[in-house]
Amino acid sequence: MRQPRILGPAGLALLAAMTVPAGAPAQPPAPAVAAPSDARLAQVRRELEATFAARERAFAAKDFPTLVAQVAPDYAAVRPDGTRMTRDDLVGYMRRNLDRWVRIVSQSNRIEGLRLDGGNAVADIRQRLARIQIVDGREALVESGVLQTETWTPTAEGWKLLAVRDEREMFVTVDGRPLG
Repeated sequence: MRQPRILGPAGLALLAAMTVPAGAPAQPPAPAVAAPSDARLAQVRRELEATFAARERAFAAKDFPTLVAQVAPDYAAVRPDGTRMTRDDLVGYMRRNLDRWVRIVSQSNRIEGLRLDGGNAVADIRQRLARIQIVDGREALVESGVLQTETWTPTAEGWKLLAVRDEREMFVTVDGRPLG
């Protein structure tokens, strides 16, 4: 059996000379599509976290105009049951929630994954919300959570929610009892 031949320094120099045109620097080929830099992703993460903080303040203050302003005009969502939700549907949903919520106990929006798709940010967001809410005519502690994929689009007014999909790991409890 023949042993593979290992090139010495002269052989490596000859091989390099044959593969790189004279005078050209020896560089690896550039990727077809440049990935966003870590610095850009970190910047987008900070901007989204600031957007989520403003959203949390708006929910706590029941500041409906601020909440609506964070939703893109062409917002669309696909719910777990396959139904679709438009911006108008979402605005109505937010209004109904604000009307029945007495106060927010705690809330969080945590980015678990983030990537850029063109100019948009696509993030896996874990949301948790505990609030005192009117249920069957009485105040109750309602806690809910979800992990969902959100697409945010940059605008002159800041990041706006463009789409929601892949809602998973959902839960709702009322006074500590899971809903069916």
